[in-house]
Amino acid sequence: KKANDVTIHSNSFVAAIENLGLNHDKMSQEQNEGKSVLDRYLALPQPDDKVQCTYVWIDGTGENLRSKTKTVRFVPKTPKELPIWSFDGSCSYLSEGSNSDVYLHPVALYRDPFRLGHNKIVLCETSKYNKKPTQTNHRKSCNLVMDKAKDQKPWFGIGQEYTLLDTAK
Repeated sequence: KKANDVTIHSNSFVAAIENLGLNHDKMSQEQNEGKSVLDRYLALPQPDDKVQCTYVWIDGTGENLRSKTKTVRFVPKTPKELPIWSFDGSCSYLSEGSNSDVYLHPVALYRDPFRLGHNKIVLCETSKYNKKPTQTNHRKSCNLVMDKAKDQKPWFGIGQEYTLLDTAK
């Protein structure tokens, strides 16, 4: 029998895992230890003059969020206090390879519920190297329309529809 061969004596997933030399209790313990390692790092003391600002944006698929963190030496109160930041957008489907600079424009600022303290989550718009919005930056055009209609007082709501099917006969 080769070292990589696996023999499954039962249809049970647990039996297959145990046959591989893995133990569910041990895996759970390792997950808990991983959590305690994360907790230990999150609990490290942070100097009062350092604030971690996590810039968050929608990637080029329009389905995923991306982020990167910048350390600043002040506690920002508004997004305008934070710098525009750039990154290589080709890795997140926001640009082609020849002009891959993408800029992050802070537009909203929130207290970070994960890192706590004075740390912030910064929601961002994205723009290309030529200052035009990226393909998933719909906030820019929405803001333009909303500015034109600011005297209209539009209503927004979330609706959810349900379909009930009777499968019992």
